[in-house]
Amino acid sequence: MDREVNKMAQIFPLHSNKTYFGVDWGHHYVKVVGLQKKGRTLALTHCQLFIVPEGGVTQDFKNRVFSGIQKGEQKGQIFWAGIDGAEINARYVKLPEMPKSEFQKAAVWEVKDQLYFPLEEAFLQVIPFGILENDAIKRRHGMVFSFHRPFVHQKLGLFEEFPLKLKGIVLNPQAARLSISEKQAQKENVLVLLVGSKRTHIAIFQGQTIYFMRELDVGGQTITDEIVSYENVTRKKAELLKKRLILEPDGLDIRYAREIQDPDFLYQTIRMPLEKMVDEIRLSLQFYASQVHASVDAIYLAGGGSLLRGLDKYIQAKLGLPVSKIDPFADVNIDPALFEENKIRPLGPIFASAVGLARAAAGAAGDVAPNVLSVVKAEEQSRQKQGVLMRVSSLSALMIVLLAALFFSFKTNQIRAQKIVVDKRLENVRYRLSFIKDLEKKTGKMSARFRDLLAEKGQQPRWSLIFQVLSENIPEQAWVTKLEIRPVKRSRRSKRAGNGGTAWQMVLFGRAYSGSAIREFYNRLQQQIVFNQVSLNSIVLDEKAEGNQQLRFQMTCGIKPDFAQLTEGD
Repeated sequence: MDREVNKMAQIFPLHSNKTYFGVDWGHHYVKVVGLQKKGRTLALTHCQLFIVPEGGVTQDFKNRVFSGIQKGEQKGQIFWAGIDGAEINARYVKLPEMPKSEFQKAAVWEVKDQLYFPLEEAFLQVIPFGILENDAIKRRHGMVFSFHRPFVHQKLGLFEEFPLKLKGIVLNPQAARLSISEKQAQKENVLVLLVGSKRTHIAIFQGQTIYFMRELDVGGQTITDEIVSYENVTRKKAELLKKRLILEPDGLDIRYAREIQDPDFLYQTIRMPLEKMVDEIRLSLQFYASQVHASVDAIYLAGGGSLLRGLDKYIQAKLGLPVSKIDPFADVNIDPALFEENKIRPLGPIFASAVGLARAAAGAAGDVAPNVLSVVKAEEQSRQKQGVLMRVSSLSALMIVLLAALFFSFKTNQIRAQKIVVDKRLENVRYRLSFIKDLEKKTGKMSARFRDLLAEKGQQPRWSLIFQVLSENIPEQAWVTKLEIRPVKRSRRSKRAGNGGTAWQMVLFGRAYSGSAIREFYNRLQQQIVFNQVSLNSIVLDEKAEGNQQLRFQMTCGIKPDFAQLTEGD
């Protein structure tokens, strides 16, 4: 497919100065699409797919991408870019009814503990939706978007190397939503499932406004890895097999892949990551319905992973909602003299985000929010404005000093006249200070006890930090089903030492598909400096699990008294 796309992709010098580009720089592919306005329609002028080298992005690879958009009049045209990843947080917030200006601050305060990075390291944008009036209590709701500054600056450094003018940076799921034509999307509330090579993004929209977004560590490469593992073939062969498989709700159609020996067993291995994806979609739909009191009408698939044949019918059968793949070229004019339409349209889901970005650059998508570039520019303008104010303030301060010198003698005379009054007040202040000192002596013991309580409270482990450590160390084939934290009394000797000992004990109950995953999880916990006394209590086969051999396990481990300091120090 990649070779055909590279042959198919063509770039032509344009005589018009109204060409707009969309660039979707992903983990596995770089997609570049150019659109030109032809009256009320958009015409495809540029469509190219680049495979990111296995060794990572090099300068030679960048030059190869840039060379396609350095043709004559195309240089200097505007483009929009897309981003995604774990460095982006999108949180839905619902608060009591309040003015819009107060909601901006309250929403940031509400989500600050849910960010993956410190608040001061984030670019923030709050998008209010309005008032929900179908509740017993009216509430104002909206979205809070936060972008990690180092991540944004890294992307800006990459996009600024392009021989084009950067005008906008939006989320890739949102760009995919912009590529859905009016002919294809007849519903207002839709869910976009962007299946990439390594990750999948779930986003729910009302119209073009995003209401929900989350990221999963499941993608098209996950299916390829399963085929490699259970068919014992190379990755290239597994990709070919994946393209020839037809996924059905209850099995695999292998009419084009007869060499597969056990299709039922292969289906079970593929079904596990797909069921995880379906479960996450179901939870997202439930959250959206419970918070907004509305339901999603349709699901649209995009990304290279969505090209797995039958994936749309599989999800539709599991969720009972209409599912279809995005056709970003539905209302785009494709000149057969320039492009092979029969090769471009089947690859439409791959180019969905890039087409949406090009439509946004052309102004065919209306106002798009959040626009990361606008957030960065607004903050930069705010800093420049503060700098001007500081300079004006310095001049004002100098004028104030000069005026103060003129009135110095007059104020001195007033101070002399009031000296007697000040002396009497000073005696009163001294008496009150003496009273305060006596009060401090009486309450000294209470203050010391209060500080001890605060110190003891600070040593208690925070759930968010425990979940962070567990999520970083649990293998993919294992998961935790239950977690208990129990206090453990410490001896006086361990308290005096200030380290060692176990103040809290954590009991983990979980499941896994293999014993090696449990051992890997156990070894990782033992290596963590924040835990001690890690014990594997039991491993038993879960005979109730239908269709899958699962193991149930129980572990206990001590949480060190200085758990929070050790974790945050790392």
